[in-house]
Amino acid sequence: MGELLLSFEHFVKWLCEREQEIVGYPGIWLNDPLSEWISSLAGRVWGTDDKFYGPASYDTRLWAWLPRWAYLFRQWSEKHAYRPMTGEQAFAILADVERHMGF
Repeated sequence: MGELLLSFEHFVKWLCEREQEIVGYPGIWLNDPLSEWISSLAGRVWGTDDKFYGPASYDTRLWAWLPRWAYLFRQWSEKHAYRPMTGEQAFAILADVERHMGF
């Protein structure tokens, strides 16, 4: 499985381009905002689960590690589990992650 380069800056840009759009449903491993973004990069469905990400068609034991910022975003966004999330809402969570990590 080839890993994708997950860039904080590219995720920010993707969210900003979709400020008022639904970008995913936190807590749903194939449809959370991070999975939706990664899937758009890969051109096929990818998922996130805990600290890992990978193609939906692969055994999750073969998935790659998420970068720390992505893991934290995923964890912090789960307080909104199963509800639609806009780009603006996801960006606000990502900004909190950025402040926490000291970027």
